[in-house]
Amino acid sequence: MKKARKLSPSILFVFLCICGLYLDHHFKFSLGKSNPVLDIIGVVSDPIDNFLTQLERRAYDSYISSRNAQSQQDKITIIQKGVLSNKFEENSPEYLRHLDELTVSTPTSRDIVVAAIDEKTLTVLNDWPIRRDRYAQFLERLFEKGKARTVAFDIVFSEEGDKEAINALKNLKNKVGPDLSNEIDELSKQIDYNLQLEQSFARYADKIVGGFSVLSKEEATIKDFSNVFFPAEYNSYRLTERGIENQIMRNYGGTYNYAGLREIIKYNGFFNVSPDGDGIVREIALLNALPVKLKHKDGSVDPESWELFGSLGLETLNLLKHRSISAPISKGTYLEMAVNSPFFSLKEDSKNALKQKLREILQGWSGATEHQKLLLDSAWALCRFNMSPDFEFLESALVLANIGEYSDIDAFLLSLSTFPMPMIHRILQNFEPQSHSLFPDKSFIELESNREMLKKVQGSIKPVLIEVLVENLWSGLLQHLILLHSFSKEDLNSLKKHFETALLAETDFLTSIYQEDNLAKPENKVRMGSSSKIKVAYNATRQGYVQYSMIDIMQEDELEGMLFGFKTPKVTIEEALKDRIVILGPTALGINDWRATPTSSYMDGLEIHAHVLDNIRDEIQILRPDGAFLLEFLVLLSLMFILPYCLTRLNAKFGALVSLLLAVGWLGFCYYSIHYNFSYYQFTQTVSFIGVVYVLITTYEYMMEEREKKKTRDAFQHYVNASVVDSVLADPDMLKLGGQKRDMTVLFSDVRGFTTISEKLDATTLVALMNDYLEEMTNLVLESDGTLDKFIGDAVMAFWGAPLKQEDHAARATLTAIAMLKRMDTLAVEIKEKYDVEVAIGIGLNTGPMVVGNMGSKQRFNYTVLGDAVNLGARLEGQTKGYGAYLILSESTYNLVKDWAAGRLLDLIAVKGKTLPVKIFEVIGIKKEMSAEALRGLEEFEAAVHTYYFGRRFQEGIQVFKDLKKYRKGKDKACDLYIERCEDFSENPPPDNWDGSYVATSK
Repeated sequence: MKKARKLSPSILFVFLCICGLYLDHHFKFSLGKSNPVLDIIGVVSDPIDNFLTQLERRAYDSYISSRNAQSQQDKITIIQKGVLSNKFEENSPEYLRHLDELTVSTPTSRDIVVAAIDEKTLTVLNDWPIRRDRYAQFLERLFEKGKARTVAFDIVFSEEGDKEAINALKNLKNKVGPDLSNEIDELSKQIDYNLQLEQSFARYADKIVGGFSVLSKEEATIKDFSNVFFPAEYNSYRLTERGIENQIMRNYGGTYNYAGLREIIKYNGFFNVSPDGDGIVREIALLNALPVKLKHKDGSVDPESWELFGSLGLETLNLLKHRSISAPISKGTYLEMAVNSPFFSLKEDSKNALKQKLREILQGWSGATEHQKLLLDSAWALCRFNMSPDFEFLESALVLANIGEYSDIDAFLLSLSTFPMPMIHRILQNFEPQSHSLFPDKSFIELESNREMLKKVQGSIKPVLIEVLVENLWSGLLQHLILLHSFSKEDLNSLKKHFETALLAETDFLTSIYQEDNLAKPENKVRMGSSSKIKVAYNATRQGYVQYSMIDIMQEDELEGMLFGFKTPKVTIEEALKDRIVILGPTALGINDWRATPTSSYMDGLEIHAHVLDNIRDEIQILRPDGAFLLEFLVLLSLMFILPYCLTRLNAKFGALVSLLLAVGWLGFCYYSIHYNFSYYQFTQTVSFIGVVYVLITTYEYMMEEREKKKTRDAFQHYVNASVVDSVLADPDMLKLGGQKRDMTVLFSDVRGFTTISEKLDATTLVALMNDYLEEMTNLVLESDGTLDKFIGDAVMAFWGAPLKQEDHAARATLTAIAMLKRMDTLAVEIKEKYDVEVAIGIGLNTGPMVVGNMGSKQRFNYTVLGDAVNLGARLEGQTKGYGAYLILSESTYNLVKDWAAGRLLDLIAVKGKTLPVKIFEVIGIKKEMSAEALRGLEEFEAAVHTYYFGRRFQEGIQVFKDLKKYRKGKDKACDLYIERCEDFSENPPPDNWDGSYVATSK
């Protein structure tokens, strides 16, 4: 960590402005308004706020797209490119395989389908607006033939259709005789398309969600709503808690269905889709408060008041849950509506056990290919098994049957009176026709006269319930499988038979699952945030829900749908629509309701409503949690102190690492929160703040450091080597006088006979020779990251281990010395040819504790080393001539390199100025580069020194040392020295306390 640098007043001002801009943006984004204190930044803050808002939107879009849509788009592109490039043909096996893999990997609910008023519908019907009786025909086909569960209208019938023909017939009736009157009445009914629509809506009122659009205050002021009222009995979301009105979206009027329909429609949902400022729909309001009048059954009308209406998706869920969604209550910064289902359902572990059993059964189908098994696994993973309208009731009924609740006839009758009529008819279908008359409706049943018949019915209820359960489970799976081209009708029939047979054989298992302890009342909730909105978690790109043409539903018994722009297999109208939730709306060009979303540049509005329904049904409501504003504020505030503190104390690399860790940590937290808890914290505010502050402070630090480095380089580059300059620039504290103690290795080299050489050459030539020599030696020192201390005449002084710490400083120095000697072999020849003089060098190395640092005065100093270890290195270089060696190492150095360096013990010597002797070693190269004979000569020489010289066997040693000269072609000055010493000690033996050391008398 470097010493902290104080921020200059100008950079501190810029930093504070950035902090103010980010705090201002945080208040605007989270609270929808500026902080009055921070808003003094004014004109500057708006473009910055817009930029940060757009950045956040892009980050959110990227997350939503990455959930599923991006992989879907990649698969769609593969299919399209495969056809265009002729890699495979349309409808070929490979094409269909890719298409099926796309289909089963899409997590959109298969019980939601789109009925499209498309170009085909308009072409066939040849009218727009579509005549009202067409919708009546559509509803009849939808519910009678298709057996759909419900339909939501993404259109509004704001006015009654044309009545001119009917009025004309009425006038005609008054003018004709009674004979034609009945015929005119009949004809009037046939062309009263409004009446036909109203009758159809009334017939299927419990299955229809009517749509309407809301108006802004400006739009509403030009309309008269004095005669607009809604039936009070159908108003679902009464405000029961004061003070939450401000959390609900408010509008001042709407384009409602005309009065005749409003009196019939039980579920009214607004279908407005409002994009953000950039035109992309990310949020949808689930509730809207509108000023309306409520009309009671007795005809009385309440004064106008603010009443709540749900969105098309919310109202559809309310219908599916039998109007069991409660009024909104405040939960901090968001609203919550409980879904109070009267039924119980399986707990999660029991549900998982059932799903695992179903998976095993599916995988046990003997007729499946490997590809079909993979598709089955994917379909099973995404399948909803509770798509039937009465599935929740069925689960509760199964538990009651298993625990014996229906064993008592009276209890059975009481329960049976609550059964849905389709279930009652199913239970009675195997009994005598007269038993059906017992149940004309859901009223309580006469007991006495029918008790025997009821006992028979009572005994059959459990098997029937299990059969219905199996059928429902298969139906849920079938909704996925009928969309796959890889399964023929024969395959599906075979699989159905296998599935039902295998599951019906698991009665004991099903009984163990449907026990009272395994049931729990679901605590489903619909949550919404600011202005009663949720962020839509899109599950797919465009056309991610199966789409059928409205005209096909009206006219065809087999339907071919579209999914992601590709055709789905043809299926019967019942297979396509049974128990499905249908959303009807326009998709044709000219009347379409396209919107841009994070997953698609254009998506039909009714698909958006499908996504919303999927989200709230699965409780996937991405919201800003209660503590989001405070947490983000505290994090931002903390970073305003943490970042300057860290970045002014760390270099750019570690500063970047810290900034990256902080940014990744926040992004990880945001991703985890939104992906697993659906809690939305801003992705980019914190991350961009970190990035901006890092760039600001790092740029400032860089400019300041460059200014100081230039000053330092200018001062040092003329008399200090580059490595020292770089170290000083990295650590400016090195400019201070003083030093530190380190274990290092020092090298001294000297040109032998330099005086003689200088006498032979003139000054200019001598300087040129020395420059050639010193440049070569200097390069070798620097190549090994050594520090060139100084030139002392013809001598070179260098060291390793500072300023950079080097654990292998001894090895670096030794290898450099060997390299210097090798280079001298060729350099000496070049110098001889160029200058006609003989050049040789001697090198001494020593390792030990030294003081390294800047030595001198404040005006002039040098980066160098001092200490006894340095002096010993200089003395060792001086001893090379006396021993005929080119490279001498001290014992401390040799011990660190002896494993690979080829050397021998030369002597135990007390150099001049020292009283304590040290062992010195000659090194001639690297072991692996030496011949076996040369290495043997080194070993025998060292053994002879120990045995004959230190062992006082001087007379014997004379001959041994003479023989050892053979390893160096008869010339070994070290052997000559020991021969001379042995001869001398043979005549004049050393004293008894002689330790074998030699006292040098020269440097």
